[in-house]
Amino acid sequence: MKNKEYLNEIRTAFFSVNLVARNEDKNSADTNPYVIKFLKKTEWKPDFIGVFAGKLDYKSYSVIDRLMIKLIMKLTNGPTRSENPIEFTDWERV
Repeated sequence: MKNKEYLNEIRTAFFSVNLVARNEDKNSADTNPYVIKFLKKTEWKPDFIGVFAGKLDYKSYSVIDRLMIKLIMKLTNGPTRSENPIEFTDWERV
């Protein structure tokens, strides 16, 4: 990472929004696989890390993206159908 040294000299924050974080056991920096992988790869150590689930809105995705997300949701016991967006964000935590 080009600016790693600079980032480690200043106070920084990193926020990740991903649907895996909808599960309580995957909504922290220590338990979310995407955050763990990203921080390991970049060797960045932010002072503050927030992990949030966000919103699932099938209608806003392309056909291919929608199918892929539905497959992932099926494999992880998530919702595969919804006419309306599903808000997984815990706004109190944000």
